[in-house]
Amino acid sequence: MWEGGGYLLSPVEAAQVQSVLRGSLEKLALASIITVDAAEQAAELSRSVGDEISRVIQDQRQLEQRFEVLIQARGTLRQMPNKTKFKENQAELHEVANQLRQSTKLLCRNLKENPNVAGNMLKIQTERLNLQTLVSTCLLELDDCCYDTLTKTVDDEEARELLIAETIERERAATQAVKQLRVQLKEEKTAHDEEMATKKKGLTVLKEELKETTTETKYKEKEYNADAQCNRRVQASHLNELEDEMERLRNQIQIENNVHQASREFLIKKQQQMQEEVLSWMAKHEADTQAKDKELEQLKLNHQRDLVKLKELKEKYQQELADREVRLAEERRRQEQENQQQIDKEKQTRAATKIQALYRGWKVRSTMNPKKGGKKGKKGKKKK
Repeated sequence: MWEGGGYLLSPVEAAQVQSVLRGSLEKLALASIITVDAAEQAAELSRSVGDEISRVIQDQRQLEQRFEVLIQARGTLRQMPNKTKFKENQAELHEVANQLRQSTKLLCRNLKENPNVAGNMLKIQTERLNLQTLVSTCLLELDDCCYDTLTKTVDDEEARELLIAETIERERAATQAVKQLRVQLKEEKTAHDEEMATKKKGLTVLKEELKETTTETKYKEKEYNADAQCNRRVQASHLNELEDEMERLRNQIQIENNVHQASREFLIKKQQQMQEEVLSWMAKHEADTQAKDKELEQLKLNHQRDLVKLKELKEKYQQELADREVRLAEERRRQEQENQQQIDKEKQTRAATKIQALYRGWKVRSTMNPKKGGKKGKKGKKKK
């Protein structure tokens, strides 16, 4: 979708593209780690281009490792509610990418000045770093659902390919022009040969004329010989001066060679010492890595064992909770039954007490007035 001078993606499309680009970036990072053995590369670079390029490559590796750490941390920081650390991570990613770009330029410049290093390794490493930088920048821009840098890079690449095509076309035209010039040169050579033949004929004529002027030539020859002898003496004197100067320069060159040899031996010893230190540090790094891997494996085993134990304890705890709920329910039911029985007992007691009271009252009344009952009965019959 085009909006505001650039293409925008929907959030879902941006998330899908980011997922694909993160996978590509991780594969590129893995390729940068397993490309060349570190010891062989360090030894080759040390022998080829010296300590300066080794230092640049070491710095570049550290920047790549830092770049990988930041990329891995970005996924975690994105999910955190506090976005301050995520913004700091993005800023640091930009800074590390710029440093990687500058380091690559410096490495290219040094390798061009020292062309003994294989060009294929430089080209692959440069293109991989440029691609990592482009993918990282594109990932950052996809947070805003845009990909302007990728579009600009593609446009620049198309422009570069167009420029290369134009250059090839110009070279083809130049080749055609060279062919035409060769044809012209051949024609010129033919004309020159014809002209030389004509001049040889003229030279023959001049030789004949020269024979006629032999007497005058001999006189001139003596004069020229005297001049030549004078010039030879002057040149001999100048030659002696030049030989003295050459001797002085030889002595100076010998001194410079001695100084150079001493410096070279010192630098070779220094280089060998640094190579031994590099190998020592690499061995120490390997040993430390193996020790930490073993420690990590032990921690994983302990963690797995603790997880199993935790699961068992959770199951036991859940069982105890269920048993406790059953006991509490049974206790509540029993308590309710006892309460109900107590209530029923109290009701029965009150009913029995009331019945007994009514019975006693009736009995007392019957005892005190035994005739009232009979009279009332008779009266009732008369009314009928």
